[in-house]
Amino acid sequence: LRRALLTAVWVVGVLLALDVLGFKVGPLLASLGIVGIAVAVSMQDMLSGIFAGIYLALARPFTLHEFIRLDGGSEGYVSQIGLRNTVLRTRVGEQRIVIPNVNLIRSVVSVLPATVREVRVRARAAPGTDLDALSNCCIRAARRAEGADSTFTPRFRLLDLPGGALEFSVTARFAHPDDALLLEHRLRSALYTAMQQAGIQAG
Repeated sequence: LRRALLTAVWVVGVLLALDVLGFKVGPLLASLGIVGIAVAVSMQDMLSGIFAGIYLALARPFTLHEFIRLDGGSEGYVSQIGLRNTVLRTRVGEQRIVIPNVNLIRSVVSVLPATVREVRVRARAAPGTDLDALSNCCIRAARRAEGADSTFTPRFRLLDLPGGALEFSVTARFAHPDDALLLEHRLRSALYTAMQQAGIQAG
């Protein structure tokens, strides 16, 4: 920004000097205007990324080292917030994910704590599944998940009926705080095993 402002000042200064010296700057200004429009169109994507980076810096929807999840599925710790891109570092394998800021501000971003006790997962059961059997299966799975809090009553919620399938959520609480993704994995694993044992097919 500093360089852009300095360049603009120099351009205006040169044009004023030419005008004082008697040169016709009107045609030059028209030419510069056309060139400026062409440059702006060609740099539209880059400028959009820069403005998106400025927005993230001012709005601060998340900060460095927080764990975020995008609706597209990408997730990780925020390791760098640049003018054009934001870099995430995954929990496993130290993989780096570079996300353009334009895509980032257009996504639904969930800011997650690093460790939790309670997790909620969503899944689907095939059309024709008995709702009571599904509910009992999910609650049983949440109670049997590794490290589950025995004093907590798991929650089952029917969310939608897409094409006759049953979309639902299961909430479980664990005895000790741990990595959010690890606890989600434990709950999903227990749910998968319980649904197989009960003969319930995923939707």
